[in-house]
Amino acid sequence: MRMLRMRDGSARSLISSFVWAFLCWLVLTWSTETEQLVSGALLAGAVTAGNYGLGTVARPWAVLDPRRLVALMRLAGTSGGRLLVAGMSLSRVVWSGGSRPGSGLVAIGTDEHRDGGLATVGLLTSLTPDNQLVDLDRRRSVLLYHTLRVRPDRAEQRRALTGSVEHAISEVR
Repeated sequence: MRMLRMRDGSARSLISSFVWAFLCWLVLTWSTETEQLVSGALLAGAVTAGNYGLGTVARPWAVLDPRRLVALMRLAGTSGGRLLVAGMSLSRVVWSGGSRPGSGLVAIGTDEHRDGGLATVGLLTSLTPDNQLVDLDRRRSVLLYHTLRVRPDRAEQRRALTGSVEHAISEVR
C-alpha cells in the first residue's frame, strides 16, 4: 500500500491505467474466456507498471457522467457524419472521372491548446478520406493538413476542417 501513496492521486491513476489497458485488451481480443481475461489482466498490470510515474490518467468511469456521455455521443455523430459525407463526396469525384480536386498543404489554427485536445482534433479530422494531419505546432496551436479541397478563404477552410469537431470536443470537457 505504501507504493500507492507516493503522490496525490497516484492510486487513482494506477487504477485508471489498469482499467484502460484492460478495456483495450477486451476490445482487441473480443473474448471473455477465462484464459483471455487472465492474460489481459496480467498484460494490463504490466502496462500499468511500465507507465507508472508518467502522469495522471483520465478516469474511464468519468464517461458515465450523463452530460459527458451525451457530448461524447455528439462527437461520435459529428465525426461519423463528416466521415460519411467526405467518403461519398470523394467517391463521386472518383466515379465522375472529371478533373481532380485541387490538393495541397493547409496550416489551420485551432482553439485547442492542450496536448489531448490537439491530438483529438488532429485524429478525428484525419479520419475523413480527404484530409490527413501532417504536422502540428503545439506552441502556436497550428495543425498542418494535406487536403484534397483547398479553399481560398482561410476561415472557410478552418470551419470545413476543424470547426464542428472542435465545438464537439469542447462540450466533452
